Amino acid sequence: MSQSSLLHLPMLFEDGGELLKTYAQDQPRTDVLAVATDHESVVVREDSYQVTRLGRGDTIELQGVYVDGSQLWQFPDIIDTAASNVTSYYGEGSGEDRLLQPLFDRSLAQQLSLRPDVSNRALRARIRMGLDGEVYSFDHDLVRARVLPIDQQKCGKMLRQRKHGGLVLDTARAALAHMGYGDFRQLERDFSRPLATEDYRIASAVQTIFANFVFSKFAEQAFEADIPFLYRATQQKPRQEHGDAFHTAEPKVHLHNNYVYCTISPAFRELTALITQSLVAYYRLGGKESGVNTDVLTQFADRVNDAHKNYSEKVAQLENMRAA
Repeated sequence: MSQSSLLHLPMLFEDGGELLKTYAQDQPRTDVLAVATDHESVVVREDSYQVTRLGRGDTIELQGVYVDGSQLWQFPDIIDTAASNVTSYYGEGSGEDRLLQPLFDRSLAQQLSLRPDVSNRALRARIRMGLDGEVYSFDHDLVRARVLPIDQQKCGKMLRQRKHGGLVLDTARAALAHMGYGDFRQLERDFSRPLATEDYRIASAVQTIFANFVFSKFAEQAFEADIPFLYRATQQKPRQEHGDAFHTAEPKVHLHNNYVYCTISPAFRELTALITQSLVAYYRLGGKESGVNTDVLTQFADRVNDAHKNYSEKVAQLENMRAA
């Protein structure tokens, strides 16, 4: 397959993405509200989480709510533009300035983001589990979602001091136990910036745990169903080291937990997440395995991996292109 044909990502689907375009025009009936943890200056939000106790026992439900990436299949020019530049990184600024051009138009990204004042299409994952880490069920659907933004400092304080915050922390520990991730405190240190406050470290670790947990459930479901999918993995270095992340069409156990893994958010910033969410939506709608071009999927993963090798140079290049 030629490089030029690879850039036309609708070729990933036998119907050119028509099923997803039609799907993206439907409006879901269920409304949800969830919490998104990020810095106050971040305008564009992509994901959020909510924890609910079911009944009076130890059964809980973790919901992950994400921008519905299939919406972007209504914009073929945007997809092709992003496909010609598959790396998608944040810049050094804050707020909307962090969204780099020419990946996706800023106005489109804001239109498709999760915000308190906008009820938008979102993919919702629902994991019902026990506080011992046993997962009872996993499903996902399409909803209309709004998010309550909260910065890391306030979120960490809430998790430490409020009764519901304790349930959220217990849920994070249960997710760790399920995935075999290790110690919560160690994860705080691994995934937080140096000299961060305790509240920041707690909120950052919880967000990381929930993201990995939900992403692994999507990937695990695809693996068990033996359908074409885009996975994320790490080089198998010693466990105490952070392996380099890469994408693959073949399921591989992630270095930091015992499960296969994927990237499902943020869809409008990372093209790999857009493709993953599109695959999820396609299969939800009854799309068949034979309707996915695995050659395009494999070559796309290879191209993303190649582009990610030169991180610093690529960020500088994108910043220059944006400033021009």
